[in-house]
Amino acid sequence: MSIKEPTKDAADKAREKAIANGMTIVEPAPNLLLIDLDGYEAKAHFQYMMTAAAEYFGAEEVERWKSRSGKGVHVVVRLKRELDAASRVALQAALGSDAFRELLAIACIGNGLAEPSMLFRPPVKETKP
Repeated sequence: MSIKEPTKDAADKAREKAIANGMTIVEPAPNLLLIDLDGYEAKAHFQYMMTAAAEYFGAEEVERWKSRSGKGVHVVVRLKRELDAASRVALQAALGSDAFRELLAIACIGNGLAEPSMLFRPPVKETKP
């Protein structure tokens, strides 16, 4: 699920749809990166670039889960310092996050949305014992 238009209304609609589908919304914070990795190449790039991100920003992965499609993963990375939203979006892109998602995030910032990034965590499927 993603925002298709770089507006607050589109972000609000995506949020409402995610909640209606039982998803948890992972909210942004000044010291968190919310990364959407689609495919093997993006995951490999992320692993490679995390070394530099750890050195320069004190980045450490704190959470990871499969995306709803099952083809990618969502990753939360904590930084040792706070960054503004545009800097976080740039760093997310540098780490291999979905390019279209990050392009829309920059457009959202340009349209006045202070915090454009969010991730959706699918509900955990319970298994019967």
